[in-house]
Amino acid sequence: MKDDATRTSHDDAHVAALTDVLEALHEGVALFDPQDRLLSINARAALMLSPAAAHLDEGAPLAELLRALKARGVVGLPDGDSSSGAAGDGAHEITFPDGRVAEMRLSRSARSLRALTLRDITDLRQREARLVDSERRTASARALLGQAVESMTEGFVMFDTEDRLVLCNGHYLSLLEGMEDVVRPGIPFETILREAVARDLIVSARRDPEGWVASRLADHRAPSLPREVEYADGRCMLVREARMPDGGVVGIQSDITLRKRAQKALADSESRYRQLVEMAPDLICVVIDGRISFINSAGAMLLALPEDDIVGRRWLAFLHRDSRDAAEAMLADGLTAEDWTPLRLMTPDGAGAEIEAAVMPFNDGNRQGAMLVGRDVTEVRRAARELRDRQNLLEGIMHTVVDGIITIDDRGRIESFNAAAERIFGYTADEVIGRNVSVLMDAENAARHDGYMNHYARTGQKRIIGIGREEKGRRKTGETFPIELAVTELQVHGRRLFTGVVRDISERKAAERALRLSEERYALAIAGSNEAIWDWDMTTDRLFFSPHMREVLGVDPELVRRPYDWRALIHPEDRAAYHEALAEHVKGRTATFNVEYRLVGTVDGRTRWVRHRGMAMRREDGVAYRMAGSIGDVSQRREAERDLRRAKDEAELANRAKSEFLANMSHELRTPLNAIIGFSEVIAHELFGQVSPPQYKEYAANIEESGRHLLDVINDILDVSRIEAGHMTLTPEPVDVRAVIESAARLISQRAETAGLTLEQTVDTVLPPVTGEPRRLKQILLNLLGNAVKFTPSGGSVRLGAHPVRDDVGGHWVEITVADTGIGMAAEDIPKALKPFHQIDSRLQRRYEGTGLGLPLTQAFVEMHGGTLDIASTPGAGTTVTLHLPAA
Repeated sequence: MKDDATRTSHDDAHVAALTDVLEALHEGVALFDPQDRLLSINARAALMLSPAAAHLDEGAPLAELLRALKARGVVGLPDGDSSSGAAGDGAHEITFPDGRVAEMRLSRSARSLRALTLRDITDLRQREARLVDSERRTASARALLGQAVESMTEGFVMFDTEDRLVLCNGHYLSLLEGMEDVVRPGIPFETILREAVARDLIVSARRDPEGWVASRLADHRAPSLPREVEYADGRCMLVREARMPDGGVVGIQSDITLRKRAQKALADSESRYRQLVEMAPDLICVVIDGRISFINSAGAMLLALPEDDIVGRRWLAFLHRDSRDAAEAMLADGLTAEDWTPLRLMTPDGAGAEIEAAVMPFNDGNRQGAMLVGRDVTEVRRAARELRDRQNLLEGIMHTVVDGIITIDDRGRIESFNAAAERIFGYTADEVIGRNVSVLMDAENAARHDGYMNHYARTGQKRIIGIGREEKGRRKTGETFPIELAVTELQVHGRRLFTGVVRDISERKAAERALRLSEERYALAIAGSNEAIWDWDMTTDRLFFSPHMREVLGVDPELVRRPYDWRALIHPEDRAAYHEALAEHVKGRTATFNVEYRLVGTVDGRTRWVRHRGMAMRREDGVAYRMAGSIGDVSQRREAERDLRRAKDEAELANRAKSEFLANMSHELRTPLNAIIGFSEVIAHELFGQVSPPQYKEYAANIEESGRHLLDVINDILDVSRIEAGHMTLTPEPVDVRAVIESAARLISQRAETAGLTLEQTVDTVLPPVTGEPRRLKQILLNLLGNAVKFTPSGGSVRLGAHPVRDDVGGHWVEITVADTGIGMAAEDIPKALKPFHQIDSRLQRRYEGTGLGLPLTQAFVEMHGGTLDIASTPGAGTTVTLHLPAA
């Protein structure tokens, strides 16, 4: 008994501990003993099974609990009798009447205790239901999306985050005809794009496939602006792409083919309308805010100004002041095309023009504008003013026009015959009026004329009326001659008359015959010339040569059909120059093709120098497509040029020999000449005593003077020789130009006074220094002043001037002028005076002495100083020499 009591106490403690554990669980738990009687149930299980378990006491059978639950409408309970020991074990999903769902699990432990666990899965089942419903709605939406995408009139495509195809509609697939094997879900966009380009399905990519693909990929990866793409089937699509939130790309391709066609049609229409406006004979212009923004060619011609000089200027500036108020009112009131306002325009030549104008107002944004149409009525009004005189002048005009005017009635009788017709046919008007017009026709036309008139009277069918043609006329003398005839019909007071205008074209026919003869002569001249004609069709790469090329150049034209055939005949050393000249002209860098080279491989085996000339014909883009020209044999000219160069070289060699000879001779002459000058000076000055008789002293002075003159000539010759040989050098230093001028003037003043001349000086007080050699600068001035004194008659004057000047680029110069009132010289003689040993008067008994070296030396010295020398001279009026020397 004691053991039983101990065991019972121990079991009770165990159950109590188990009950505490069960209460701590989150699931509902009920424990049953091996006979399925309730041992314990936690509060969560009691709450979940309420109210069926509300009065369930310890020891209550499991079967009773299940029956109570079933009676309460719980669905999904286990079936069978629990007394079998295994009935109902496992998991069961039960549903309570209030909609709660729980998982009931029955299991037996190793000690044969049965545990009933309950887990509320209501939220789980609700979430699953919502998920199923969401999937159903998603599937429905996806189906609807697919239907919507497929029903779109635009191409639709979607790519995932890895740029692989997700879906596309039929319109998109139709753009990639024949690529059904490529356009599948999972295919990268780049693969589809490159395959479409490779299959030539995208016209936009034909010019630069790789460049276009790279640009298209860049746009696809960073979608921004729409892109227009033209496909091979002629459609033009506007591609718009956008990045989706998940990183994928969706694209829509809209067909804008019709819009592009409409835009082109609109542009063509605008172009046609602009052409119509430009072709319109009336002034048409657009005036916005009072200023002309557009004017057509007729308007610019009416205003006698270029369009660029008109656009932008005020409209009223082109109106006569008497018309400006009316023009302002017209623009303000917006008169319609039916309300024409007379206006007077002003033109640059002052002639003006009269127009009738109408406007159509419009609003260009915030600016008020008007389209103005003006028809030129200058001539109309002038014609109206002259209408009174026209009737009086009409008869005079009829008799002064060059063409003959003849009027006949419907029976062919002549009613009027003007003076020109009298001159053409040789009849007077009185001789032919009333006679049949066939008297003026050759026999063939005269026989058919009456038949023409009768046929026209019966049928109204015109055979000759209104048609200008050439016929044969007959003069009074019976001579036939060519005429140009135009016949028109008119009704005058119910009478049918015909007017014929006749022009004698004998001279024109003779000119045409002369032209044909000239063309024939030209063809003969080409055939007989010493040049062959060539023509190169660059499109077919074929060459044509005139037949006489064999006689001119020794080349058989039948053997030269291609450019490379001709190149093979060119001397190897000359081919590079030929290729370069040809390439430069074909590229448009030279105006003409002109090259000379040697031709080898001719029929007669000779080597010829030829001149190859031509010019290319070009398309609008500047690309040459044809060349033509001539080739001539210049071998004789080349030989003459070689002879000329040889003669020139020999002449230059002779000139250098002459200069060297003069230099040597001048040196040899100076040694004895110095002795002569020295001894004559001793005698003339009586250094060793008085000279007797006295005439010897005078003779010695003359010898000294002549010797010094000869020494000056020799020095000049020596300077010329040095300059021509390039041995003349300067020792440059800063030079006071004013001091040099004053020194030269002092030296020449005595000679001027002796010659009865006035020496005038206009030298600035301050002159910039120049870099040079003082002795040579002084020699320049003495030569110029000496010439001025020598060639100016007594009573004249010599002017010496100097002042600083600046050139166009800011350079500083000293300008020195020497002017005289002497005999002057002709302009064509100036170059002769600047040549060594040349004089204007070269006769043996000339009036003025000299060697002809002064001016050439002066010019050479000026140029060695970096200056210039200019001579202006008029015969009988004097000479002015102007020097420009650069300032230091």
